[in-house]
Amino acid sequence: MGRDFFAVTSVLITDGHELAGLGAARSLGRAGHVVSVAVPQGIDAPVGKSRYVARVIASPNPWADQPAYRQFLQSEAPKHDVLLPISEAAILATAACRHDLGRTLLLLPSDASLRYTLSKYHATRAAQAAGLAVPPTVFLSDGNWPADLLPLVDSLAGLGYPLLIKHDNCLLPSGQYVRGKTERVDSPLQARALLAELRALGAQVIAQKPIPGHGAGVFLLRHGQKTLLRFAHERLHEVPYTGGVSSLRMSCHDEKLVAQSERFLAALDYQGVAMCEFRKTPSGEPLFLEINGRLWGSLALALHCGVDFPRTLLLAMQGMPVPAQSDYPDGLRCRNLLPGEVSHLASLWRAKDVSLSDKLVAAAKQVLLTFDPQIRHDHFWFDDPEPAAKQTQNWLSEFAQRLRGRVERNRQMQSDKALLSEELARTESRFGALPTPRRILTLCLGNICRSPFAEHYLRLSAMQKGLPMLVVESAGFLHHDGRATPTRFVELVKPHGVDLSHHRAQRVQREQIDAADLILVMDVQNLRAFHDEFPDAVGKTFLIGALAKSHSPEIPDPYLLPVREAEVSYRLLAESCAAVITRIVHKSTLRRL
Repeated sequence: MGRDFFAVTSVLITDGHELAGLGAARSLGRAGHVVSVAVPQGIDAPVGKSRYVARVIASPNPWADQPAYRQFLQSEAPKHDVLLPISEAAILATAACRHDLGRTLLLLPSDASLRYTLSKYHATRAAQAAGLAVPPTVFLSDGNWPADLLPLVDSLAGLGYPLLIKHDNCLLPSGQYVRGKTERVDSPLQARALLAELRALGAQVIAQKPIPGHGAGVFLLRHGQKTLLRFAHERLHEVPYTGGVSSLRMSCHDEKLVAQSERFLAALDYQGVAMCEFRKTPSGEPLFLEINGRLWGSLALALHCGVDFPRTLLLAMQGMPVPAQSDYPDGLRCRNLLPGEVSHLASLWRAKDVSLSDKLVAAAKQVLLTFDPQIRHDHFWFDDPEPAAKQTQNWLSEFAQRLRGRVERNRQMQSDKALLSEELARTESRFGALPTPRRILTLCLGNICRSPFAEHYLRLSAMQKGLPMLVVESAGFLHHDGRATPTRFVELVKPHGVDLSHHRAQRVQREQIDAADLILVMDVQNLRAFHDEFPDAVGKTFLIGALAKSHSPEIPDPYLLPVREAEVSYRLLAESCAAVITRIVHKSTLRRL
């Protein structure tokens, strides 16, 4: 296709730091358009080095602040003939103010189409209605949640555990646009805890059975009830290696899957670009997962194959002639080296269930790919090499920073190991010398998850063991005063008889330290923080797991853990609390004798 088909226009592309933004800039800039890219403030993106980019504009982050981003669009977009939003957050903001952007041509789907592209819930329902095969699914909420979650949890029994709970992006009252996530749960308790949190967000949620296999994508451009472009690829490497974004993918012709996707989008009267994502089972059956109504991270492969989605989309939206698509080659591979392939290999090397021989073979194949002249790349293009150089520079800088952090963490780990060893060696003698505690203080980092649970569980155990006069308090080392315990943890601890729904975090005060007879901390980090701030009270301070003679002297912080691991952490903490109370009862009995 030549430049004669295009009128030269000024184009603003959002999210230039993303691969799709870089690909779109190259496509439209190569076609002769004047391309400006918006990049969130503070990001030094490779797209700024592209020969096809005239200007880089600093913008707010559409995921962090939707109101600010919409103001940015209302101010900047009317200066350009065309606006092409890349990320789902930028698409949401553009759709919200599509009538306030003057005469700027917007390259995004209609609001009706966005209903499906921004929601796995509605897309999966539509796929079922259109006759597409989907994983075994339970539709949990379209955003309207019941007061009682028990029927929803009961409805999951038919899927069996483990299962995947998937929620769509959520716009919070604060203006933050929270990315949708997929989280595995292994039990009804974990499901209820996660659903309680998602109910608080007002999220749209489905649950599905995990499906083994690999990802496959069909890429289409529909305009005026016609499919203008078709493309398909197979993912060869993913990050992590068990499944995720592709770091190496290969063009292919899957006519059956393409036709299936075309019929589906036609049934929705979809207009614009879309990626229909599938999971292919080991037997080869494709199961529909979602529609992405935006340009995708693997766009470079299609461009290398001569299938130019951004350019053709603009032509169609301008009402200009669109040349018929020519065929593209099978088996062309495109690679994301930094960070994609490095991250893929790293995830493989960290895996305990992959043999050393398989890891070595994978590493050797990566080296051979690096010297294969037939391989195409996301960042490196022969006619536009500087973005690759910038990406390499950025990656090396980040790698050096991570390496310094790793060295520092290793140094800290060695120090923590020594402190833990010393603590374990002295626990019994120090506790034996203490008088029977009448007042206990539990501490963790933020007083949000662990220490309040320990406070309530110790108090409950004390009552059951005949110690009603034992006073228990909790606090944290961070200034998180007033913060509530996250909803998922409130639900997760209910089977232990603990209610944290009214708990509010507080920073530890000197008066609490002085008043306590026994101070219990959760991990070595807490212990080190205590040593630094209250060295005079170290004698009455213990790791709760060590005092309980637990197999794990440290209690993992559940705050950033998946819900299934958080449940294990609370179970361990409950066992430790019960053991501590038993020791106090025993000490009290000995004192009376």
